Amino acid sequence: MSFGKLIKLHARGGPSDDYDGPDEADLDMGLIVFTMMFMFLTYLLSILIYFVSRWLVRKVFTNRISLHEESALGGHRRGDLSMDRYLDDQNEVKDLLESLTPEEQFYYKQGEEYVKQNPPLIIPYTPNNNGSENRDEIVPDPIINEQTLQYIEEEGTAAWEFQADPNLPNDTVLIQERTELTFLNYNYDASVMSTLPIPRLNKVYYYECKIFELNQGKNHLSDNEMISIGLSASPYPYFRLPGRHHHSVAYDSDGCRRMNSSFPVSPELQSLFPRFEKGDIIGIGYRTRSGTVFFTHNGKKLNEKKVGGHIKGWKLKYLYPIVGSNVPCKIHVNFGTYGFVYIEANVKKWGYSKNVGVKLPPPSYEEYDQDVLLESAYEDDASDSESITSSSISERITDESGNILPPPPGFEFSTSVPSEIAADAITMDSLPVEPPIYTPSEEQQEQQGNDELEAETEEERVVKNNTIANQCL
Repeated sequence: MSFGKLIKLHARGGPSDDYDGPDEADLDMGLIVFTMMFMFLTYLLSILIYFVSRWLVRKVFTNRISLHEESALGGHRRGDLSMDRYLDDQNEVKDLLESLTPEEQFYYKQGEEYVKQNPPLIIPYTPNNNGSENRDEIVPDPIINEQTLQYIEEEGTAAWEFQADPNLPNDTVLIQERTELTFLNYNYDASVMSTLPIPRLNKVYYYECKIFELNQGKNHLSDNEMISIGLSASPYPYFRLPGRHHHSVAYDSDGCRRMNSSFPVSPELQSLFPRFEKGDIIGIGYRTRSGTVFFTHNGKKLNEKKVGGHIKGWKLKYLYPIVGSNVPCKIHVNFGTYGFVYIEANVKKWGYSKNVGVKLPPPSYEEYDQDVLLESAYEDDASDSESITSSSISERITDESGNILPPPPGFEFSTSVPSEIAADAITMDSLPVEPPIYTPSEEQQEQQGNDELEAETEEERVVKNNTIANQCL
C-alpha cells in the first residue's frame, strides 16, 4: 500500500469495511515516520532561517552608527564608519552652527581651517591574512618602521610619551616622566597627544588615565569645565578637545561620548557614561581587527547598547592617544608600565608594549658622595689639549742621564734618596735597605738650636753655682 493511500485513509477516518487493507499497527507506524520527517525538515529550516537572519543583522548593523548619533549630526546618514565621513553639506553645517555661541563658532571654524591646512595622515587599515603577497611590493611604513619597532623593543612602554605642540604657550601644560600631564590652562581648550600611534601588532590595545587632581582641589567639575580623553588621527588641532573634529573620538568628563562632532548631541549620548570625579580611572580600548572602540570607568567596561553599541568599523592605520582639558588638572597616563585597573586588560596583556624594554637603565648616582675617586681628592692638571703619558712623566722626574731630579718646590719632605741607578732599572732589590733619613726643616732646626741654647745656659748656670760654692768653702 502506497504512502499516499495511507494519508487518504487517515483523512477519511480509516479504511472501509469491505477493504481488506493493512491493520492498525501498519497505519500507526506510517504516521510516526511522517511526523518524524516533518519535524526534521522543520528543524533544518529553522537553522537556515537563524543563520540567514544573523548574517543580515551583522551586514546591516556592524558598520552603522546609531540613529541617535545620526540625528545629532543634523540627519546626516553615516552608514560606513570606516570612511570616517563628516558633515560636508554647508547648509547642514550652517544650521548647526546657529546652535553654538559666537565663541564656539569661532573655535570651530579655526579647527576646520587647521585640519585643511594640516591634513592628518589617513590610511585605511586592511589587515592581510593570507600572507601571500610579494614582500618586494610592500610600501615601507612611514611611521611604524624598523627603527620605530627597535626603539619600542628597547624602551618598552616608555616609548610612548606625550609632547605638547610648540605653538601652545609654555605655561599651558607641563609633561613630567613622559606621561604625567599637568594642565595649567583656564577657560580655553588645549590637547596633547602621544608621539607614537597604536602599533597594531596585537588584536587589542588599551590605556588608562587617572584623574589625580581637579581645578582648585575640587572633587567634581562644573558644566563649563571639561576634560576629554580618547583617540585621534595626527595632526589634530591642539587648541581643541578631542572628539570635536575629523577622525577623533573621546569620552568627555560630563559623561558624553563624542565622535567627529562639535555640535550638541542627543540626550542619550550626552549622559551615556558616568561623569568624571577626582581619583577616577578612565580606560580606552581599541580592537584592531574590527575597528571597535570601547571605554571603561574605574575598571568596569561601560555599556553602550542604548545608543547602538560600541563604535565599530573605525579602521584607521594611525590612531594616537590624546588628552585635552580646558581647566587646570593633573592626569597620569598608563600605557602598560603599571598594572591596569581593568582586570581583563591585565590578564590578556593589552598594554601598548612590554612594561620594560631590553635597554638597561642608567646607573644610579644616589650615593655619589661615597665615590672612591672623589674621596681621593685627585685633580688632573692636564688641559683639554694635552694628556699625561708615561713618557712625559719620566721626562719630568729624570734628567738626560736618567738620574732622578730633585723634587719640585713645595715638597719639603722627600722620601727619595739620591740614586745612581737609572729609573728604568729600579727594582724591589735595588731599593735601599736602610730607612730613609729625614732632613729637619728650618723650623725644626731653629727649635733644635733653641733647645741646645737652653741646655747650654742650664749647664753654665750649674757650673757657676758650683764655682760659687767652692769659693765659699
